[in-house]
Amino acid sequence: MTNPSSVRRRTLAAITVATAMLIAGCANAISGSAQAAQDATGLTSAQTDTGTSQSDTSQSDTGQTETGQTDTGQTDTSQTGGGSTDETSTTPTDDTTTTTTDGTGSATSSEDTGAATTGSTTESTDAGTTSSTAPGDDRQYPTAPLKLNKFPSTEESGALLESRRLGAYVVDPTAVVPEFTEGHLPTLPLKSAQGLSLLLTAPAPQVASRAGMYAGFIATRGVAKGTGSLITAVLVFPDAAKAQKAATDMSAASKSAKDAKFTVPGQPAAVGWTSKTTDGYYAHAFLPSGPLVVYSYAELTAAKKDTLPSLLSKTFAAQMAKLAGYKPTSKADLNTLPVDPEGVYARALPVESGKGKVTDGYYTAAAQLHFMSSFASDGKVFSQAGVDVIGSGRSTVYRARDEAGATLIRDAYNTEIRTKDPKMTDYPVPGVEGVKCLEDTLNASYYCTGAVGRYAFEYRSESEDDVKKSMAAQAAMLKAP
Repeated sequence: MTNPSSVRRRTLAAITVATAMLIAGCANAISGSAQAAQDATGLTSAQTDTGTSQSDTSQSDTGQTETGQTDTGQTDTSQTGGGSTDETSTTPTDDTTTTTTDGTGSATSSEDTGAATTGSTTESTDAGTTSSTAPGDDRQYPTAPLKLNKFPSTEESGALLESRRLGAYVVDPTAVVPEFTEGHLPTLPLKSAQGLSLLLTAPAPQVASRAGMYAGFIATRGVAKGTGSLITAVLVFPDAAKAQKAATDMSAASKSAKDAKFTVPGQPAAVGWTSKTTDGYYAHAFLPSGPLVVYSYAELTAAKKDTLPSLLSKTFAAQMAKLAGYKPTSKADLNTLPVDPEGVYARALPVESGKGKVTDGYYTAAAQLHFMSSFASDGKVFSQAGVDVIGSGRSTVYRARDEAGATLIRDAYNTEIRTKDPKMTDYPVPGVEGVKCLEDTLNASYYCTGAVGRYAFEYRSESEDDVKKSMAAQAAMLKAP
C-alpha cells in the first residue's frame, strides 16, 4: 500500500515482527556469516529501505515520563522510492506490564513492555510520555501540551535520552558516501547492549553488556537497489579500559570461520574482519576511543572490494572528528538529563498505548537528520528554516527559526509528497488554519503538514475521522502557551 506519510518523519515509524526477524538475519551477515536475510514473508534486506531508516524494532522508550503509552518498537518496513512508501506494519504483542512511580511527583502509571523477537533476542520497551489533557479532552487528541516528567524515571529511559543526544555526534553515512542516500535498518538509539542484536550476532551483544555498555546510536544508509551500504555506530562504556577490552572482545566474538583479518589504514587500534557476501564483499571494525567504541560496517560490490580499506578509513576519520564535541554523560548521571529541554516533544500528538518506539522523543536537528528520508535535502530544508529541535510522537513537530521557517517546512514537504506521488490530492480540513493535507482516496491514506507560529509538523493516518481530530488537536497544542 502506498503510504506517502512515512516518507519524511522518521519514515520507519513502525517495524513489523517479520522485519525484526529479518534484521536479525541481516545481523548474521554483518557479524560475518554473510547469510542472505530473508523472513517468513520472503522479504530480503533490500526491501527494508525506508528513506528514514528508523529501525527501532522493539527497542522502545521515549525516555520521557510514563503514561501507560507502550513502546512496542513498531517500525515501518517501508520502501522509500522518491517519496511514496509501501508500508506493511503490525504491532508486536505487549508481553509485560509493570507499574512504576515517577520520582518527580507525577502520578503512577502503567508501563507496557511490548516485545519483538529478533532472532534469539527480545528487546522490551519502556514507555515514556505523560498525557496531560484538560478537563473534557480526549486523551488521544489533547488540546494543550503534554505534561512530561522533567527527568527520566528509569535508568533505561535515561540511557535513551543519552543515546538520542549522542545521535547528533554520529556521522551519517551519506556524509561519507553521497551515493548512500537510502535509509536502511537499523538506525536507532540504544537503551542497552541488548539492542546490538539488531547489528551483531551473539555473543557480541552479551560481550558489550558484560563490559557495561549503557548507551549508543546506530546510523545506516545505502543504495536503493543492489549492493552498497554503510553503518556507523558509537557505543558508550563506563571507562576507557572497559571500552578497550570490549572492542577487542566484540571483534573476536563477531568473527566467522571464513573471515579474514581487516586492517583500517590510519587506525592501528581498529580490529576487524572482511569476507565475501552473496552479492559482494563486506568489512567491519571496532575502534576504541576513550570510553567509546566506534564501529563501522561497509558492504560493496565485488568490483569495488579493493576500496573497502579506504572507505572505512575515511569513515573512522570523519567519525572521530565528529566526536570531538561529545562528552558522555556518566551512567550515574543519566537521571539528570532533561526529558524535553525545549518543550517540543510535549507538543507532539501522544503515541497510542502499545505503539511507542525507542525513537519517540526529543531530538536536536543534527540527530533527527538520521531519520529523515534524505540527509542532504532535508538538511538543506532544516538549515533554510532554522530548525533546531524536534519532538516525535504520533506526529513530528519541528521548531523553526520563525513563522516563515515553519511555513517553508510545511510547503516543502507537502510539495515533495504531491510531486512524488500523483495519487495524492488535496484533502481539506475545515476549521483548522495552517494545515495542508493530501489524500490517496484509493488506499484511504492521508498525509498532512502544518505551520502554527514557529512550529511545523507532519502527520499521517489511514482514517478520515482521525485526520480531522488530530489536525484540530495538533493545531491547538501548538497554539497553546
